[in-house]
Amino acid sequence: MYIIPEGGHYFRFLTNLSWMGISLYMFIASFVGIYSLWTGASAAAESIPQWAITGVEILFTLSYSLSWIVSIIFWTLLTGMFKNVTDPLLLFTLVNAHSANFLIMQAELWSNRLPVRGHRVFLLFATLYAYAAYTYTLFYAFGVPWPYPFFEALDFKANAFVALIGIVIFTALYALFFGMAWGLARLRDRVMDRYAAGGVDAAAVWPADAERGLDLDSNGDPYAGHAMREVKTAKPAGAVHV
Repeated sequence: MYIIPEGGHYFRFLTNLSWMGISLYMFIASFVGIYSLWTGASAAAESIPQWAITGVEILFTLSYSLSWIVSIIFWTLLTGMFKNVTDPLLLFTLVNAHSANFLIMQAELWSNRLPVRGHRVFLLFATLYAYAAYTYTLFYAFGVPWPYPFFEALDFKANAFVALIGIVIFTALYALFFGMAWGLARLRDRVMDRYAAGGVDAAAVWPADAERGLDLDSNGDPYAGHAMREVKTAKPAGAVHV
């Protein structure tokens, strides 16, 4: 927060906050992974509470979605700042901070089967609106400069109608970006389901859900849909399929 003396401005930028989210997710996911390897998947599935699994899923969804938003907005609206950058280290930092996050989360997407649930777009909206409220508070109450130039067009004191239209437009764009992220996650699910259908059951996808007997498909979770259907519809040899 900006209240932190000398350097609190770090927390004004969505890019930095998104990196904090990625770091937190990576730390928790690494702990869960190491714990599962140490105790075994079955023991981990029984001992890790559902709220912890849901928390990891939500962190993944938010971090993954924000990596799309931060990268797309920077490379479409903010590249003009390159004109004033002469320091090679600063240039590298700008490019790295707005590219590596996207690449890291893409690699993470294709290395696990955590679901990106469509209804959690509202959690993304809540996160972004909270960030906007925080930014407005800093500007109006403490005179802290806008973190990004396009916030000048969203100044309610300057033109409330234009600012409101801008908020609506950004909300629609965020929904579009989330839809792109969700679509790629569905593609991952289909690719993995196709290659996993030969012999990997739902328990190999997310042991905790499988051992709890959750119907992943009926809950709208595509990441184990095909595998779960294979398990449910398996019939003895010679049985008649109808």
